[in-house]
Amino acid sequence: MFVGVHERQLDPKGRMALPAAFRPRLEPRCYLSIGRDKCIDILTAEAFEEVARDTVSKVRSGELDRNQQRALASNTFEVTVDAQGRINIDEKLREYAGLTLSSRSS
Repeated sequence: MFVGVHERQLDPKGRMALPAAFRPRLEPRCYLSIGRDKCIDILTAEAFEEVARDTVSKVRSGELDRNQQRALASNTFEVTVDAQGRINIDEKLREYAGLTLSSRSS
């Protein structure tokens, strides 16, 4: 769980700088997914792999159906943290969360 309040802006290219304190846990890649209440969930690679394994296991046991597995896969995006600690937020996720691009150039 990530804690605290960190005001962030998207640049004109749809990138957002991660808080410096979080970068070591999220580099070199992390996953963004549609969350609840118009939020975007961010998961470490390890956390996402655990969620994916759990989902596959639940599909095999009949606890979840394949459409739920497909929904997870189609609404999750792997992102790479760049040298400046930024991630690109996919347009689908930006639209879901109501995020707008900054008019400043970067």
